[in-house]
Amino acid sequence: NIAVDVQKDAVAGRIYLPIERLAEYGVTPEDVLSGAPSARAIQRVTYDILKIAERYYRSADQGMRFVPPRNRRAIVTGARLYRALGRKLARYGYNPFHGPTRLSVWGRAYWIVRSILALGSASLRGKSLYAPHNQWLHRRLDGFPGANAR
Repeated sequence: NIAVDVQKDAVAGRIYLPIERLAEYGVTPEDVLSGAPSARAIQRVTYDILKIAERYYRSADQGMRFVPPRNRRAIVTGARLYRALGRKLARYGYNPFHGPTRLSVWGRAYWIVRSILALGSASLRGKSLYAPHNQWLHRRLDGFPGANAR
């Protein structure tokens, strides 16, 4: 969502992209708010954010077994829909200023059905949705009550 709604957020006077990452590519918050950042630089920031998000999506799928079953479907479906938006943005060359990145009604229906099938398939096999959990992604949660980063 952070990468997909950059333009909408900028129009509303908000920036959710990491300032440090923007600075790496020579983009200031003022550039983003004015809608005039270097197209190449903002594409690189968006690319970085979506690659990081992809690792978290895979890790989240692995951790779904810890989420109560009654909540799991909504969480997996939401994650699949946001992931699909990120992939659509990738098809636009990672340019969040090209215009709104949205899924059609059929696109949303497709990903909702896919998430339900993925959950059913994984639970029937007694497995999680993806590869082993990447503990490194959660290292900053270590020490918080109820968090297990290991």
